[in-house]
Amino acid sequence: VKLDAEGFDGILVDIEPVKFNLRNNYLNLLENLRNKLPAGAIVSVYAGAIGDDNSSEWIWSSDFYKKVSDRVDVITMQGYDTGLTSKRDYQNFIQDQVDRIGSSNWNSCFLYGIPTHKDNPETIENALSAYTKEVGRFPDNKFIGVSVFAEWTTDSNEWKIFDRYMNPKNKQNQTI
Repeated sequence: VKLDAEGFDGILVDIEPVKFNLRNNYLNLLENLRNKLPAGAIVSVYAGAIGDDNSSEWIWSSDFYKKVSDRVDVITMQGYDTGLTSKRDYQNFIQDQVDRIGSSNWNSCFLYGIPTHKDNPETIENALSAYTKEVGRFPDNKFIGVSVFAEWTTDSNEWKIFDRYMNPKNKQNQTI
């Protein structure tokens, strides 16, 4: 309430990872936030990857993503910390993530988290190349953009790469 009075228009919930035994509590927290925040306040969450690996708390099933999507306005997906070592595998991972979201119905919007703090293959260029290629396959997708992590590690060359991929007037200059 205090933050709302100061002009903030929502909340970002960044709980990592959401432990299996606490997922119902997490969903209840999101519902409580939605109910207690003023009308029009944005509820946003940072999420794990979407997938079928039931052994990792960093991976959220499609069912859990759907339950979270039903309670929030924006989900920021994690596009890094994959442990992958080749550009092809990393870009395939990103394309799979975008495909899983772009090809389904959701009640929230999505941001795709792209790295500037990691070593190859998890680079901003590899991430944006795969993201822009795949998101274009879904004209009615719920992606509203990307989230750069982390701004404080992004150098001028990386901002140029970002601009090349994300600035519509520069689209003809990108190499995919």
